[in-house]
Amino acid sequence: MQEFLLRELIALADKPDIESWLAQVERRVQVSQTKLSSAEILSYIHDGRR
Repeated sequence: MQEFLLRELIALADKPDIESWLAQVERRVQVSQTKLSSAEILSYIHDGRR
């Protein structure tokens, strides 16, 4: 159990902080130039669950 928790903590520590993550997301959105409304996204999610 301790080994599992240690691996999980290390994996968590390797993730970027929220500000860095949001900056990455914003860059990807700008590069892709894809514009979807929240309603469209939710519709795609809902359709995928059927």
